[in-house]
Amino acid sequence: MIQHSIALVYLLAAFGPALSHVGITPPGGPSGGRFTGAFRVPHGCDGASTDRVTVEIPSMADAEGVEQPLLSVKPQMPYVGWSISMEYRTLDPPVMYYDNLVNKTVSKVIWEGTDPLPDNMYQFFGISFKLPAVPPGAYPFFVRQDCFNSDGTGEGFLDWSDLSEGAKRPPPYLVVTEAEDDGHGSHGGGTDADKKDHEHHSDPCALSGDYPLYCSEDEANDASPAGTSHAMGGLWMPNKVDMHHGDYVGDAPTCDCGHSDHSGHSDHSDHSDHSDHSDHSSGQSGVVSSQSALTSSEEKQMSTSIGLSIAALVVAIMALLLSIIMSQSKNVDSEKDVGKVLEEGSKLGA
Repeated sequence: MIQHSIALVYLLAAFGPALSHVGITPPGGPSGGRFTGAFRVPHGCDGASTDRVTVEIPSMADAEGVEQPLLSVKPQMPYVGWSISMEYRTLDPPVMYYDNLVNKTVSKVIWEGTDPLPDNMYQFFGISFKLPAVPPGAYPFFVRQDCFNSDGTGEGFLDWSDLSEGAKRPPPYLVVTEAEDDGHGSHGGGTDADKKDHEHHSDPCALSGDYPLYCSEDEANDASPAGTSHAMGGLWMPNKVDMHHGDYVGDAPTCDCGHSDHSGHSDHSDHSDHSDHSDHSSGQSGVVSSQSALTSSEEKQMSTSIGLSIAALVVAIMALLLSIIMSQSKNVDSEKDVGKVLEEGSKLGA
């Protein structure tokens, strides 16, 4: 991978957008850290509007010259009238990321718009990814910008990938700076931002193929770059883990988690060949969620609910008693009225 001197790095940081037209903002991030920024597309194709932007996600050479992938690639939610798709490539050999084995990563991010970007306007296309531990330098990202003319005169594109000196359409460069010392040391290849403040978590209690499974939801959340998980056969699987699921063969793995048996779930073959594990909890027959003891907050809420129920019952009983008393009072008044009538009648008869 091409690397430049430190002086050229900061020159590109200052003038990159002007030189390459398509630029990256902010210009870069620390080695081994997480980059969150955007590709800036400042104009169309010779007057034509932009309806597609394709960014190739490269690898970067480490100090030994070994190409290292960018991991956990996440584009920003698209603008109204635009959609996002991604292509993937296989990692051979697989790499460890946040204590999980990853065997593929994003190779391209494609933004497409039914509401194109006019030539006289600019737009940012947001993205975030984990940088590998590589030497400081400037690393190119190839970008293709597709355009069309609304009057139907044809389509065109701009290919920002020319690495030659003085190129008319060079790629935007990402500036990698010295690694930041966060005081925590290495932890499975993830940064604090990737781990969402979960600096320590348990190892999975079982694996089947590439499935990492945990006894509790909290443990699985800690192991997920997204901080979320879903139930799987009475256990928990982290979401957003970039790996191939594999298929279960026979019974699902059993963990000694100190609660009910988790075996007997043999049909899990519909989860293969996905990089993200979200939304797999639906349709899972026999999924049992293990619940821990009630927290003090839950106990307080339950006590309050019981107290309110008792109070409502007391009010209902009092209302019933009042109704009975009023009914009896009416009967007594009626009997008195009948007595008066009989008394008056007897007087008239006399």
